[in-house]
Amino acid sequence: MIFLKLKQLFLLAIGVVLLCASMVQGAWAAGGEHQTRQFSYSIYLDESRDIDIESVQNASFQPIDYVNKLSFSSHVVWLKIEAMGSETAPKNWSVKFLPAFLLQATVYKPNAVNSSLWDSHDHGANALASPIVLGAMLPNTPIYLRLNSQLDFRLNLIVDESEKIDLIQRRIDMFVIMISTISMLTAIFAVIRLFYSFNWLSVGLLLISVAIGTSWINNLGLLQFMTGIDQAQSNQIFPVSMIGGMFSFMLVWMCLASQLFKEGRWIKYVWILVVLAAAVFLLAFVEPLLALELMEVIHTYGQWICFGTLIAQAWVAKDQLRLRSEKVIFAALLLFVLMPFPRASNLFKPFVSTLALEDIPFFVGIIFIRTMLPLAILFLTAWTYDLLVSQRVKLIQTKLESAKDALEKESARLKQQKQFIAMLTHELKNPLMASAMALSSIRHRFLGDEPALQRINAISDSLDEIDGIIERCSEIDKYEQGYIPINMEKTPLGVVLTLIKSSHASERIYSIVRGCDENQLINTDVYYVKSILNNLLTNAIKYAVPESLIEFKVEALRQGDQSGVVFTVSNEVAPESAPNPDLVFQRYYRSEMAKQQSGAGLGLWLAQSMAHALGTEIHYVNQANTVTFHFAIRV
Repeated sequence: MIFLKLKQLFLLAIGVVLLCASMVQGAWAAGGEHQTRQFSYSIYLDESRDIDIESVQNASFQPIDYVNKLSFSSHVVWLKIEAMGSETAPKNWSVKFLPAFLLQATVYKPNAVNSSLWDSHDHGANALASPIVLGAMLPNTPIYLRLNSQLDFRLNLIVDESEKIDLIQRRIDMFVIMISTISMLTAIFAVIRLFYSFNWLSVGLLLISVAIGTSWINNLGLLQFMTGIDQAQSNQIFPVSMIGGMFSFMLVWMCLASQLFKEGRWIKYVWILVVLAAAVFLLAFVEPLLALELMEVIHTYGQWICFGTLIAQAWVAKDQLRLRSEKVIFAALLLFVLMPFPRASNLFKPFVSTLALEDIPFFVGIIFIRTMLPLAILFLTAWTYDLLVSQRVKLIQTKLESAKDALEKESARLKQQKQFIAMLTHELKNPLMASAMALSSIRHRFLGDEPALQRINAISDSLDEIDGIIERCSEIDKYEQGYIPINMEKTPLGVVLTLIKSSHASERIYSIVRGCDENQLINTDVYYVKSILNNLLTNAIKYAVPESLIEFKVEALRQGDQSGVVFTVSNEVAPESAPNPDLVFQRYYRSEMAKQQSGAGLGLWLAQSMAHALGTEIHYVNQANTVTFHFAIRV
C-alpha cells in the first residue's frame, strides 16, 4: 500500500510540474515579442590555433553550421557577428551560447577611438555559462570571438538586447530547475524501489535520472550555480553523464526485454551491445571525446539492431505476449528504441531549419518535453513491470497449486498401485507355490514315464517364469517408488561372486576371474550389483543359442591412478536376432526373436537404471553373433 501511494504521489508531482511548465511557457509565448533576425553569424576553423585577430579578418568565413558538430577539439573556432542593415541602432547587446561547453572565449571589438585597433576581453567557462555583454554594435562593423573547448558540439547562440537575454537566462534556469526536480523525484522513487525490492530496473531508473539531471545542468551552464563545481569541468562531466545515461537506458531495455522473453535466444545477443556500452562508459573517464564518438556509433546502429532483434524475438515467441502488461512493455521497448536520447548537443538539429533561435520559449518547451517524456514513459514502464511480475507470480502460484493437486493425486494413485501390486503378488504367489508343490508330488508318481516327466518339467519351467516375471515387476515397482535405497559400502569381491553363483548354478555359465583378488574391496551397493548381474545372466540364458555356453568374466581395470573391476556377460545368438543397440535398454523393448519367449522387456531397462544410480553404465556390443554386456565399478 505504501508503495502504491508513493507511485500516485510521484505521478501527481510530474503532473503539477508539467502543468506549471505549460502555463509558464504559454504566458511567455503570449508576452514574447518575435524578433526578426538582425545579425549574421559565420565561423572560421583555425587548425593551426595560432591565427591572431589581424590575420583572421582576411580568412574565409562560412555561415555557421547548426547541423554538424564543430571540431572544437582540434581547432580554434572564430565566430564573426555582424549587424545587418544600416538602420540598426546601437544598443546594449548580449550573446547567449548553447550548450555551455565553451572553456574560453575572447571577444574582439573595434576600438571606439581608433577602428584599426581592437579591444579584447577574455571570458572563462563560468562567465560563458551566463550571457556575455557585447555592448553597442554598429551596422556592418563585425566583432570576432575566439572560442575554445575540448568537446565537439553544435554551437548555437542568441544575440539580443541584454534585458531580453537576461530574461531568457532566468527562464532557462527555471526550466532546468524543473528538470532537476523531476529527475530528483525519479531518483528518490528509484531508491525507494531498491529498498522495497532490489532489481536492475530500479538501478537503471536511478542512474538514468541522475544522468539526465546532470547532463542538463552541464549543458545549460548551471553546474557552478547548483553544485559549486567549475563550469570548465563540464567537458569531463558531460561525456560521462551522457554515456552513463545511454548505457543505463540500454541496461534497462535489456533487463525488460530479458524479463519479457525469458530464455529468448535472439534477445541474448543484444547483451553484446550492453557490454560494449559499458566499456565505452569506462573509456569516457579517460578519453571523453573518443568515447562520445564510439557511443554515437553504438547508439546509431544499436537502435536498429535492438528494433530488429525485438521484432524477430516477438515473432518467434508469440505465446509470451499474452498478458496485457506484456504487450504494454513490448510497446514501450519499441518506443524506447525509436526515441532519441535527450541531450543538448543535438537538440537544435531537428528545428534549426524552421525555428528561429529567438523563439526560445518554444525551444525550451521542446527540451522539457523531450527530457520528461522518456522519464514519464520509463516510470510507467516500471509500474507495468511490477504488474507483470505480480501477474506472473500469480500464474506460477496457480500452476504450483495445480501441480500440487496433481502430485497429491499421483501419490494417491501410486499408493493404490503399491497396494494393488502387493496384493497381486501375494495372491499369485500362493497359487504358484501350491501348484509347484502339487507338481513335485506328481513328478514322483511318473518317475518312469519319460513323456509325462517332460510335460511336468515344461509346466514347472512355466511356473518358474511366471514367478520370475512377478518378482521382476515387484522389484521395478519398489525401485521406482524409492523403496530400494542405495547403500554404498566396501564389500569383498568374493562375496559378490558367491551371491551371483548361488543365484545361477547353471552348467552353461562358465566364470573367468582375471587379475582380481577375491579379497579386494569394492565400494558399491551389493544388492544393486547382484540385481544387475542377475538380469544380464538371466537374459543370456534365455536368449542364447540352445546348449551354448554363457561367459561371465570379471577383470581388473586400471586407468592412470584409478582402478576398478569390469563385469562382462557374453552369449551367442542366432544370426540377425541380436537386439537393436538403440532400443535395447528401453522399457518394454523386445527383439523379434525374444517375442517368441515369455518376458516383459523390463530386465535390461531396470539393470541400466540401477547402473546409472551407482554412477556407472552398462555397455552393449554385438560382434560376430556374440552379444556382450559389460559395466565397471571403481575400487
